[in-house]
Amino acid sequence: TLPVPGYRPGSSPAPAGGPAAPDAAAAASSAAAVAAAEERAKAGFALATAVLADYDRWAEAKTREESARRERKMLMQVPDTAAGTAAQAGGVRLHIKLPDGRCMTHGFQMSNTCFDINSKVYTLLRDQATAYQVQVTGPRGGPLKLDSKKMRDDCLDGLLDFGFQAGKDYDVEVTQGRR
Repeated sequence: TLPVPGYRPGSSPAPAGGPAAPDAAAAASSAAAVAAAEERAKAGFALATAVLADYDRWAEAKTREESARRERKMLMQVPDTAAGTAAQAGGVRLHIKLPDGRCMTHGFQMSNTCFDINSKVYTLLRDQATAYQVQVTGPRGGPLKLDSKKMRDDCLDGLLDFGFQAGKDYDVEVTQGRR
């Protein structure tokens, strides 16, 4: 006699289609486990897709910001033509050195006041909440020395009253204490 697959001695013979079928509860449990695993895989894939999309948006924004930063840096290297025309047209050119290391050049007319210089300095400061001091020297290498106290006491006097000379360049150093 030939052995019958799935048949054990003392058991009923296997059905004609092959070994005995697993019970229905085990089959349903297995199908539910497969469906749950598929759902977890789909959720994981959806999460990975969202993370990659977020990364792409972040990388694009970073690239745009770096490009804009490079452009701003290049623009800071371009001389201020308004400052040059003010000095050529009978005004003065002030080279302002700020506490954060930035240097700017701005032109002022002789009719401007020290208040105008202080106002320009204030607008250029990154930390406007901290007190600052201004010291003006020049013309470059010359005798004029102004400090914050003198400029504050006579803030409405014109630049000519302080000894500024038309067409000359002056250095303005701005310092700030700590908060």
